[in-house]
Amino acid sequence: MTPRRGVKPDNFRDPSTACRGKDGHWRVVVGGLNSNLRVAILYRSKDFVHWSLHDEPLNFGKNTNIWECPDFYPMSINSRDGIENSTIRINLKYVLKANFKSHDYYTIGSYDADKEKFLPDDKALLSFLADMHSLGLIHIGLKSENILLVSSDYLKLPIYKRTSQGETHFKCLPKSSEIKLIDFGSIAYHNKKHSSIVSTRHYRAPEGEALFQTHERVLGALPEHMVQRANQGAEKYFRRSKLKWPEGVVSRESIRAVRKLDHLKNMISGCVSYGGLRSCIVDLLYGLLKFDPEERLTVEEALDHPFFRNTSD
Repeated sequence: MTPRRGVKPDNFRDPSTACRGKDGHWRVVVGGLNSNLRVAILYRSKDFVHWSLHDEPLNFGKNTNIWECPDFYPMSINSRDGIENSTIRINLKYVLKANFKSHDYYTIGSYDADKEKFLPDDKALLSFLADMHSLGLIHIGLKSENILLVSSDYLKLPIYKRTSQGETHFKCLPKSSEIKLIDFGSIAYHNKKHSSIVSTRHYRAPEGEALFQTHERVLGALPEHMVQRANQGAEKYFRRSKLKWPEGVVSRESIRAVRKLDHLKNMISGCVSYGGLRSCIVDLLYGLLKFDPEERLTVEEALDHPFFRNTSD
């Protein structure tokens, strides 16, 4: 094996365990650094002696160190048992693992062996919406309770062990990140008249508080040009171009509940430690949640966002 063009020998390392595909060819993934791209380089061989470089990397990312100790292997979505790397059957997902910044990172997705394409699952929801929009359909019930995991199978992984009591704590991770979208009863057609009133209640998960108790607190104030375009009947809901409290519901409890809400950017900062990824996902979310539909990202624009192009950052 020789490095692909642009990859220096000292930035080319750690071949994975070989697996054999349905075409009888062996495949190996090697970590590499090509300019500012960190790549998982794919090689194929029929005799396990002579190896050929595939035209495109299996996956790539930016803003990380070189990808060390890469691995690529199948995982069953309907069994908790491990499977051999060369297994060929349906109901499989594939895992691409790489080590950088002293941590292992795992990406779950689908693998098209004929095209040698690894497709991470992180675009699944947006890709589905893009298909709907291409048919002129709008899913107006897009909330957490309508986005379900396809499989309920999970991995039980130890987190830490209390030395005094000898008690081990575990966390449960889904074996597959594949999702499905439900509740098509109130789909709207793009070319039909849409109601100007949003009647659905904000979503409240059973285990937590509602995220958007008030949009202005989380995302900022409504754009003034939208407030000015509102009809005269809507004036009672605004004061100095800002939403005011609904009549009869002002209480100290409700005021305290709203004031303790944080801005979206700060919420993300508390969950994502790496600065480059944090700014990328914040930009994506703000683009998707803009109040003005003329300024909001389309699904196609979102799928082309740097967050997905650098999904392994």
